Amino acid sequence: MIGIYIDVYLLVNYMCDLLVLTLCAHILDRKPKKLRLIAAAAIGGAFAALSLFLPRPVSTVLSFPVCFLMLAVCFGFGSLKKYLLTVVVFYLTAFLVSGVVAFLSSFIGSRLPALPSALLLILILLAACFFAFLFSQIVKIRASSVSAELSFTYAGQLYVCTALCDSGDLLTDRETGRSVVIVSGDLFSLPPSPARSVSLTTLTSSGELPLIEAEDVTVNKEKRNACVAVADAGKRFGGYKALLPLSLLLAER
Repeated sequence: MIGIYIDVYLLVNYMCDLLVLTLCAHILDRKPKKLRLIAAAAIGGAFAALSLFLPRPVSTVLSFPVCFLMLAVCFGFGSLKKYLLTVVVFYLTAFLVSGVVAFLSSFIGSRLPALPSALLLILILLAACFFAFLFSQIVKIRASSVSAELSFTYAGQLYVCTALCDSGDLLTDRETGRSVVIVSGDLFSLPPSPARSVSLTTLTSSGELPLIEAEDVTVNKEKRNACVAVADAGKRFGGYKALLPLSLLLAER
């Protein structure tokens, strides 16, 4: 008979849930509050410990509503479309982490059998964190090629274009704290009158971009609290006339 320590089992599952939720937030570019993240992981860990005393079919069925509850506690519900996206990303990340842990348990355990079980577990979790984080970075890079419909009103005229979503775009207006959308200057028939400027720094250069008094900024027809900066005429962003932070695409309504 194999003995299982409930406290150790709960702690391991709590750490795994915390890892998966953190990676999920990283992939989706969300920033949940730490208490919500800890509470959601604690729900998962507690259910894992409780499932030891339940029949396998019952625990399998209950795992789905528990998962939905964890995601609602951690990220909130928001729109149905956004919540379903969170569920899909969570399960894909969970499958990845469980696969990495299973592989490393076999690989490391067979080569380092003399190590204490606690130290071996820590090594496996650290390695799983590394590979899972690497995967999340790849996903974010792939997500940077996503485009979205951008629209805003300036001087009484509506402007609509397709924008490239960039996960590495963290440009914000220091005065208001709002994210900044950059549009090409040739989007306008007449040169716009800037209200002020915003500093832009890249790996190769730095400078100032003019900000305009744009209203009703929307991304995929959902209103966003963002500023609009104007780049030089002829400027393109991967073939698109605008560049926006990926966070605006995934932002709460």
